[in-house]
Amino acid sequence: MQYNYHTHSRMCGHAVGELEEYVKEAISQGFTELGFSEHIPYPGDAFLNNGDIRERMPFADWPEYIDTCNALKEKYKGRISILTGFEVEYTDLYASYYERVRASKDVDYMILGQHFAAAEPGRYTNCFHTMYSTEDYIYYAKACLAGMETGMFSYLAHPDLFLRNDLGIDDNVQRATDMIINAAVKNDYILEVNANGFRRAIFQFKEGERLPYPTDYFWDQVTGTGIRVMIGSDCHKPAFVNDGAVASAEAFAADKKLHVIDRLPV
Repeated sequence: MQYNYHTHSRMCGHAVGELEEYVKEAISQGFTELGFSEHIPYPGDAFLNNGDIRERMPFADWPEYIDTCNALKEKYKGRISILTGFEVEYTDLYASYYERVRASKDVDYMILGQHFAAAEPGRYTNCFHTMYSTEDYIYYAKACLAGMETGMFSYLAHPDLFLRNDLGIDDNVQRATDMIINAAVKNDYILEVNANGFRRAIFQFKEGERLPYPTDYFWDQVTGTGIRVMIGSDCHKPAFVNDGAVASAEAFAADKKLHVIDRLPV
């Protein structure tokens, strides 16, 4: 890999390392472009924490993030191209906010990374904490589709993240999978094979042992569709920018004969 567009730092609250440490690691790995994609902060610090886990930077840290990225762009000009971005969960409630962010001169791109999705009024379902039945997978898929259709996002990160839940395979699983893959085909949308899943342990699921993501179930159905695919490190430590998990993601994509592209058309 010479590019990565799914990069976090200590600013998101659950990663480690300063932004510059990631830049130095990318340069040492021969990268020509690195995109930072911190989890987007929400006005009023909505969705800041999930239980005792910090899920994103506080809204007040926005200027520090932008200023640091801009300073690094200037400092490393000619050595590596640095892009400033955000990873975003789409929900209609914040549609106008996303539009303002994407229009900002300081933001180069945004990626769609659904960790939560609006379900019934007043309830959000979260891939990591609060998916109680496979019906929540449909809410997840609907949020992915709504975000894809806005045209604001460069690609859909970890599209099979919902399958990290051990709820078995049923009609809702297939429906959610079909919704996402069909929308990607229809909109010529890029999907991401997420390397961070390879950093996680293999678990015993109802259908057998596997990684939480990426999953054979989902990606076997992408094979042959022509959907463009990115490899995303989703690194939360500088050493993870281009580690063995990235190599595993590349091998996974090659084994599935996916149509991998190298550089993001931001």
